[in-house]
Amino acid sequence: MKKNKTLWIIIISVTAGLILGYLFFGNGPEKNSVAEHEHSLNEIYTCSMHPQIRRNEPGACPICGMDLIPVSNLEAGEQDEIRLSESALRLANVQTTLIGNTVPEKEITLNGTVVPNETAIRSQTAHVSGRIEKLFINTTGESVRKGQPLAALYAPDLIIAQKELIQVASRKGQNPGLYEAAKSKLRSFEISEEQIRRIEESGAITENILIHADYSGIVTDKMANLGDHVKAGDVLLTLTDLSSLWVVFEAYESDLPFIHIGDEITFSATSLPGTEFKGNISFIDPVVNSKSRITRVRVEISNQEGRLKPEMFVRGTIRAVSNAKTPGIIVPKTAVLWTGVRSVVYIKTDDKNNAFQLREVELGNDLGEAYVILSGLNTGEKVVTQGAFAIDAAAQLAGKSSMMNMTETPKVLPPAAALENFEPVLEHYIALKDQLVLSDFKSAMSQAGFLQRALDNIPEPSEEQWRQSLLIIRTTLDQMTSAKNIDLLRKQFIDLSSEIVKWARGSGERQSPLYIMYCPMANDNDGAVWVSSSEIVENPYYGEMMLNCGEVTETIQ
Repeated sequence: MKKNKTLWIIIISVTAGLILGYLFFGNGPEKNSVAEHEHSLNEIYTCSMHPQIRRNEPGACPICGMDLIPVSNLEAGEQDEIRLSESALRLANVQTTLIGNTVPEKEITLNGTVVPNETAIRSQTAHVSGRIEKLFINTTGESVRKGQPLAALYAPDLIIAQKELIQVASRKGQNPGLYEAAKSKLRSFEISEEQIRRIEESGAITENILIHADYSGIVTDKMANLGDHVKAGDVLLTLTDLSSLWVVFEAYESDLPFIHIGDEITFSATSLPGTEFKGNISFIDPVVNSKSRITRVRVEISNQEGRLKPEMFVRGTIRAVSNAKTPGIIVPKTAVLWTGVRSVVYIKTDDKNNAFQLREVELGNDLGEAYVILSGLNTGEKVVTQGAFAIDAAAQLAGKSSMMNMTETPKVLPPAAALENFEPVLEHYIALKDQLVLSDFKSAMSQAGFLQRALDNIPEPSEEQWRQSLLIIRTTLDQMTSAKNIDLLRKQFIDLSSEIVKWARGSGERQSPLYIMYCPMANDNDGAVWVSSSEIVENPYYGEMMLNCGEVTETIQ
């Protein structure tokens, strides 16, 4: 009886527990489980800075600590555009800059050395042969004033000249010519008129002649010593005027386009902290050192106070402008992403939808904190100057062109208005190519003229890249129409073809294909391209000599 009672108590307790558990928790876990399941199916979270991080729920990036964002926020735009939500832009701190035309400027730091002014170096010579009896300058570094006695010289030739003057002086009225000749001989020994007058009046012969300084300066070299026998013209001392000095700076080859004669340089010496000097460039060495790849740049500086000394080290700064002196496209270095051999930037193509596009660019001069852009960007576009890596990461997530996948890098196409008149240009170009294949100089010159006139119908492009390309084509054609022989014509055809290829590639779909061909031996074995309407290789650079040298590298259709 007790066993049955105990069994019933257990059954009732278990049943009551199950009922209570269902009442309290039965609906909650099921709903939460379904919600979590739906949540995990609908949302994947990632880090805009580290796209390799993927989570099924919100949280923080384990690498940088940034909040994870839904992948759905990284909207894929049309073609190669990537769109980001406002929250993603704020997280990545994306900033853009409107591209304009700016004259390239660069702050260049140059190291240099103070050296004597070569135009202020003088040689003090002996004006008569003799033996040095006294020497008043004994060491280098001594300061000398013009007219100061430097040495006493026993000069036999001077004694003879004095005797001749004394002898003819008494008969100068009878033979004035001989008298003047005797005086002229003494003048050639740098004897002053006052000294000649005293010799003539006293009749006394001076055995030693004083050599006076012809210039003021510092003795930088001493070649004579007491007792030396010297000849007329021998150098006794080297005097250098240090009131004017040169500062020779070393400029790297890459900085030369920004350095011009007349540019101001501000510099300071390490031994004179806090003191600045200014000077203007007076000379740029026309030769670049083959080993160090540097060029000497010279500044002439006044040194009346003597604060600067030869061989002092200095460091200068120049705010330089490019040789072109024409506005160009310049972007901060933070905008440029490197992929190895290529450089890319991101352009904001749609402000409303926050759309961005990858763009390959060609870099020009390094301006320190910025680059000159030779091609790939146009004025008026907005370039990403901060947050480009985050956008690139989003592009990778969306499967768009990025640093890691540039197979479909967007390119700036030639303007449509220019392409409308490009076909006649292309026809005359191919006709010119055909005449070069035949080595027909006269007909080739005629076709160059036709091509030049056809080019006049192409409107001036607004894009810098194509405006420069058109300028190169026109300049090359000007040279071709004045060529004296077919060899010069073929040489100039290299540059012409290089630009025509760019236009052909951007001309869009065609009814008949074009073939880009390449000869590795042309252009002194550097290789050259050309465009042909036939896939049969006929080399315009060599003609019948190597008619079939080359290969088809690309087909445009």
